[in-house]
Amino acid sequence: MADALHSRPVVVAYTGDSQASTQEDMLFFTSNDGAFHAVDTSTGDELFAFIPQNLLPNQLVYFDNDPDADRSYGLDGPLTIWREENPDDADITIDASDGDHVYAYFGMRRGGENYYALDATNLNEPKLMWTIFGGSAGFQDMGESWSKPVRSKVHWNCDSDGQNCTTKDVLFLSGGYDSV
Repeated sequence: MADALHSRPVVVAYTGDSQASTQEDMLFFTSNDGAFHAVDTSTGDELFAFIPQNLLPNQLVYFDNDPDADRSYGLDGPLTIWREENPDDADITIDASDGDHVYAYFGMRRGGENYYALDATNLNEPKLMWTIFGGSAGFQDMGESWSKPVRSKVHWNCDSDGQNCTTKDVLFLSGGYDSV
């Protein structure tokens, strides 16, 4: 496992009852080998690691462990977790069938210009939800993805009086860091 230079680990409770025999808390963090890690806090076992395809070449760099090689950066940015319970659900356990979810949003920081969204609701089947590719259409001027994604709600499609709005969940991101 590579260093988690600028990543701060985040613990997510998948069950809400600390007395339950099935208590499950997960530790999420990113690292410079290009991986988003999910570690069970009670056992220390890694349940999964997600590596974006464009960072797979970093695996050879870390495997070779050449002290004279240039420093390699992967997923070095901060992450944001959105854990949401269905308000109509009676329990406080993450269960996708109840409409609950756990989403992770993270960037590459010095590793690149991309942002990723991962659905970690089902720990046995994490899914990539979307990727923002810096340099692609609509994001051609994005620099390195240093900012922490900030989740919020905005009013959308309001009428001319500012009424009758739709509320949308959104992420705010900076334009990135450009060393030039």
